[in-house]
Amino acid sequence: MVLRRSRRSRRSRRAGLAVVMLAGCVVVPSSHVLPTGPAGVDEETTQQLTAAARTMLERRTQALVQASSRARPLPAEVLGVRISPRLARAQQEALRRLETRNRAPVAGGPPFTAAHTRLKGATVTRDGDRFTLDATEYTEVRYATPGGGGAVTQRVRRRFEFATENGRLTLVGEWVIDPDASPINDPGRPLPSPPAPAPPVRATTPPPTPAPSTGDGASPAVSPSAPSPSPAPDVPEPTPAGEVTDISR
Repeated sequence: MVLRRSRRSRRSRRAGLAVVMLAGCVVVPSSHVLPTGPAGVDEETTQQLTAAARTMLERRTQALVQASSRARPLPAEVLGVRISPRLARAQQEALRRLETRNRAPVAGGPPFTAAHTRLKGATVTRDGDRFTLDATEYTEVRYATPGGGGAVTQRVRRRFEFATENGRLTLVGEWVIDPDASPINDPGRPLPSPPAPAPPVRATTPPPTPAPSTGDGASPAVSPSAPSPSPAPDVPEPTPAGEVTDISR
């Protein structure tokens, strides 16, 4: 009888030890492994960030158009994405300066009449609580000329930085990726000067050619000579600024 109890106790101890060993083995699925480095985000978040970045650029482009009496300030948020107070103040100063640059950098300086800005090819990466949006800006600013009209167009690669502040996405910074670009809707760029007009060309008349003497003492006749035509002055081409080009139509 004592022998049976001893065998039962040994079996119970072995069973308990097996349970403890199994409890210590935790299988972690591979899908729960945290990724390292920047990661992508979902489509909805990409659309939110792109809308906030595009709105900021659109406000600056519209400030160039003379017809708009005053550019609209940047809203406090766009599609749930906040604009940091520091960036909002810098944007307001940019709008004020761009309103004084409302003429095309071509001969005569005609005023801008319409503008349009798009952001295409947006990609977003996430690194912790930081989000980086890279996109290409396409902007066209039109102006009127006596011959019809023209447009200044630009294609610029830009980067926008977002952060999670108090649980909300916030736009905190913006940079130009293209090193040689001089965007027309950035107030910090040097304003290109219009080309200088060609100097006037004077028509020169050759001295009169005396007629051969007739020997009768009469004054020699002067044969008139037609003035040489004035050469047409060269029409200077508009000077491009970085990625900015001018298309006259």
